Amino acid sequence: MSKPYAFIPCLESRKLDPYKYFKNEELVTGKMTLELTVIKPIFIADGTFIKPDSKGELVKKFISYKDEKVVPGSSLKGVVRSIAEIVSYSCHNQNCNCISCLTFGKLGFKGRVCFGDFFFKEGQVKTMYIPQLMKPNKWFRDKAKFYYHGNKNVLETGTVAVEAVMPEAKFVGDITFKDITKEQLELICYSLGLDKTFCLKIGYNKPGYFGSCKINSLKAKIGEDTFEPEVYAKAWGKNYSKKEQEEIEHNKKLLRDILDYNNAREKSDWLEKNGIRTY
Repeated sequence: MSKPYAFIPCLESRKLDPYKYFKNEELVTGKMTLELTVIKPIFIADGTFIKPDSKGELVKKFISYKDEKVVPGSSLKGVVRSIAEIVSYSCHNQNCNCISCLTFGKLGFKGRVCFGDFFFKEGQVKTMYIPQLMKPNKWFRDKAKFYYHGNKNVLETGTVAVEAVMPEAKFVGDITFKDITKEQLELICYSLGLDKTFCLKIGYNKPGYFGSCKINSLKAKIGEDTFEPEVYAKAWGKNYSKKEQEEIEHNKKLLRDILDYNNAREKSDWLEKNGIRTY
């Protein structure tokens, strides 16, 4: 039976010596201003409700800052880190000196990349009804779960009223990085989907085909010089040995098979059991 998700096996975890890793490389500092475009409805809750809808239901509110809707930097960072970990030799427990921990941070070690909030710039907001989802009951150490996109006709609905940001809406925000290696910048750019081979899934109801979005670069600088994030994204994994390149490319292909919007599901993987939609 098909599911709205698939698993990708983790690569071998490799610990690095932070002193040697950063000492022996030319380090770069800069900022990317990025645009997030919504493809399928997005919902990120702030834990409060807005006035009841026409059915008398309380509507869960989209997270805001000073009355302006935002995609929190922490939400985007979590998605990007999950991708980075699956296409690199990372630990997946955020507690060692692998490339992901040295980039995004770990307990006792501040990350060298900072994800700012992405602010709503244009688009529509609508009350939608989504399924009541259960929390995942398993955490996997040797593989990671990613959810498929659904095309514009595939969307699971339910009874939970939410304030959703609709397709074609745009958010804009900054990502800054300080004293990172070129390898780390390549990994960040790739994991944002800036090589244009896949789209991200953000927010709640990802199993119900919510949350699809794409990231584009508006401006990118290293110091005072501009750079092309797409070039860095496409370079990820190219400077490893032949065997390592093959391993990384294998996982990149598995990721594309799931997250390339051209592979979006044409029909839902959910089934009806005892009158209830489930997967």
